[in-house]
Amino acid sequence: MPHSVLWRTIAIAAVTVCLTLPTVGAAQATAGSVTGFVYDDADGEGLIRATIVVEGLAIGTLTNAQGYYVLPKVPAGPQRLVFTYIGYAPLYEAVHVVAGQDRRLDVRLTQEALRSKVVVIRADSMRTSQKLYRKPISEVRLSKAQINAVPQVAEADLLRTLQNLPGVLPLSDFSSALYVRGGTPD
Repeated sequence: MPHSVLWRTIAIAAVTVCLTLPTVGAAQATAGSVTGFVYDDADGEGLIRATIVVEGLAIGTLTNAQGYYVLPKVPAGPQRLVFTYIGYAPLYEAVHVVAGQDRRLDVRLTQEALRSKVVVIRADSMRTSQKLYRKPISEVRLSKAQINAVPQVAEADLLRTLQNLPGVLPLSDFSSALYVRGGTPD
């Protein structure tokens, strides 16, 4: 009994493999590949990362560091390839792809000036710098009533009142010099 199940499984697997092989072969038989180099027309250097696309299809590739490209699985028949690179004129090449074969196609792209609309850059740098450098110096206004409200020995003392403000430190108890926010006592 176990042998019959095993043989049945093997038979089903063999039939599945036989049925799928012709479809894989048929797909490969209807496609070919295109390879080649993309060069700069002026100096003959290979163009790195140039784009090659089959027009009208979602098939494309980029060149490598030497300008070499491989475009696999291109449908057999007449195709139109588009070669593009920034700063170069696009090149359209008609090629006939033969099923199961590799077609070699080397191309040379010519440089073309990029054209764009006029770009105007405007900035308010003067206004921003004026805002940054013309900030008012911080000030604290004390009224006579506020100065009198500070604890005192005999009478109201302006310097002792200033020493109680945040960011203000006295040099010593015997000096009238003050440090304001880490500055010098002058």
